[in-house]
Amino acid sequence: MTQVKIEETIKDSIREVLRELGFTEDVSDDIVLERPANENFGDYSTNIALKIYNEVKQMSGNRSGPYNLTEPGSFEYPNPRALAEAIADKLQKGQ
Repeated sequence: MTQVKIEETIKDSIREVLRELGFTEDVSDDIVLERPANENFGDYSTNIALKIYNEVKQMSGNRSGPYNLTEPGSFEYPNPRALAEAIADKLQKGQ
């Protein structure tokens, strides 16, 4: 499998998890994968959880924004780490 194919597979998995977590908008353009300088941090990393968290918090209940949720007030993550952990947990369970 080529690196491009691997990255697209990872992005597809992240998109699917975000839909499962209640995000209705496609975040294709927002998912950026990077290769960490320190190999102890894994093969790939992304800041999508931080980006989504900040956008949703700025919306403050307003559902018109780049990351609409399926239910008003359904964003239940107290910080970006909690959202990142939810994404990682669902990705691991999908393997």
